[in-house]
Amino acid sequence: MRPSIPILILLSALWIIGGTWFLSSSFCGAAGAAGGGGIPNFSVKDGNFSTKPVETFSFNYSSDRVVFSDKTIESMKTIASHLKKNPERLLTLSGVFARSEKNETAFDNLGIARAKSIKSKLVKYGAPNESIATEGFLVDNTQFNKNRDDKTVLYGGVNFIFTGQEGSDIEVEGGSESSGSLGLSSSTTSSALAPYVINYTSSNIKMAMTTEISDLLASLRAYLDDHPGSKVIVTGHTDSNGSNSDALNAASKVRRFLRNNDFASKEVVAESKGSSDPIASNETEEGRKMNKRVTISIEK
Repeated sequence: MRPSIPILILLSALWIIGGTWFLSSSFCGAAGAAGGGGIPNFSVKDGNFSTKPVETFSFNYSSDRVVFSDKTIESMKTIASHLKKNPERLLTLSGVFARSEKNETAFDNLGIARAKSIKSKLVKYGAPNESIATEGFLVDNTQFNKNRDDKTVLYGGVNFIFTGQEGSDIEVEGGSESSGSLGLSSSTTSSALAPYVINYTSSNIKMAMTTEISDLLASLRAYLDDHPGSKVIVTGHTDSNGSNSDALNAASKVRRFLRNNDFASKEVVAESKGSSDPIASNETEEGRKMNKRVTISIEK
């Protein structure tokens, strides 16, 4: 019986080594799907409503085709049900894209196409079509990762923003800090246009319909009418403590303010530069306040 003992020890060692290899292969493959950090979570909140699946959706590089996991699909169905039960709520889907990506869709940019792709799924699951708006943003430092199939993907890529149907989160009273002037006229050239700056303290940016803002909108409208093909560019910025999402939300709300004041969707382009373009030092409170801003400019 003694010779059998070394054999049992050998088999046990092989089992342990083999089992360890199997577990390592399984878990390292999943963790490596997002560059070693795992697939990020996706969560949506609107008042008392919230949902959080295990992993988020994704888009391949330069693609508007959304990829869902089974659990993310269940979350989308829950969001669709929430919109159906609360027709007074408006969901704005803000898709992002990188400057280096190719847009081979029928839409103005890949961000809008990605938002439209999410919208079509939500409508399929029962959400009212009129309860969902879409828009696209250029984000300079968009982060891509390698998935399990070694393809370059964008995890998430569409922000979910709930408001009232009339965009009630954008208040037209109370005032916000703003400065600058576009000084637009029919003879002004694009290179001479100075951006109009709106500072904000949080993503719940407020715009006051003051005489200054009214004159700004009138100047923008006149310039676009005199220069067909020109666009209004709304760019979100934040300080070193903020995120791309903060800048994106602020720009989105200013764009929505313009849309609510008779500017067509194709006339207003929103983008985010996050914290990549500061105009003051982030070492001081005053500098951080200056860096949290949305600029409105003209592109020919």
